[in-house]
Amino acid sequence: MILDPTRTSPLDSAVISHIVSGIADVCDATMADSSDVVELARAVEHFVKEGDRAATDSDHLTVLASKALTSIGNVCAARRLILFGTGMVRPSEWIITGFETAWVLDLKHITVRIDSSLELVFFTNLDTIVESIADIWDDSEGRGVLGLRHVCAAASSLLGSGEDKKKVAGLAAEIKALCSSRLEQVREVRGWKSAPVVMNLDM
Repeated sequence: MILDPTRTSPLDSAVISHIVSGIADVCDATMADSSDVVELARAVEHFVKEGDRAATDSDHLTVLASKALTSIGNVCAARRLILFGTGMVRPSEWIITGFETAWVLDLKHITVRIDSSLELVFFTNLDTIVESIADIWDDSEGRGVLGLRHVCAAASSLLGSGEDKKKVAGLAAEIKALCSSRLEQVREVRGWKSAPVVMNLDM
């Protein structure tokens, strides 16, 4: 089914419209045009109303829709909805470079104050995110920029507030290096001519 924004049904609900348009923005045409998307949006709306949370914010709706997508087995779409729908990953509007495509990954969205034994969780999540957004550089064959925002704050959070600036800078460099290494691996798999340059936007 092709979604027609001029119709009042089934997209007459603000919640349904928000979810459907959000999925359409980040997923391929096959997924966006599926009638399952409308049914999923209706299910989320029902959950919100039943829970007396009709005034929930857009980020919360995005998280709920992502969970719903995961529950029906569409993990890839769920991940993309979280990444792009919450602003965790977004195109840059202010970086002035000679590159064709600049995207910003805000690390504050995946950083929590945890002990060092769970540092691996952060790096695993970061690796998954970089791989999940790789297709945004397909058109430019890998030319572009991945800007890391709040990378120093993420490093400080992982190490603990008592760590010195040298250790924070070292972990920030490690985070940047992991992203560069992962994008180089993706370059080989996807056959890009180059790999996006990773920039620490805190510097």
